[in-house]
Amino acid sequence: MFGFDGQKDRLAFLESSNGRFKIHFNVNQTADCGVYQINSRHFVERDTVGREFSRIFKRWGIGGKLHERVVAAVVNDSLNEDLARSLFNIRGIRAWVTGR
Repeated sequence: MFGFDGQKDRLAFLESSNGRFKIHFNVNQTADCGVYQINSRHFVERDTVGREFSRIFKRWGIGGKLHERVVAAVVNDSLNEDLARSLFNIRGIRAWVTGR
């Protein structure tokens, strides 16, 4: 119940209405992407999350350009779930505003 699999349905519903709203542009010039609304600031290698996300994007055959990563995270729900699972494993549910 407390792991990602126990939280993912609730998280997807609260973040994007289960994919109804797949992209949200923020005032800080980042975007929340996909079913799990992963913030695009994590799509570059600045920290542990960014480095892990780079490995995930590479595994999915996605290049290093921010635009490519944003589009892929918005249109590919399975990729978005992989990213969300990784973020959850690193930072927990509190990585999302709805988890606080």
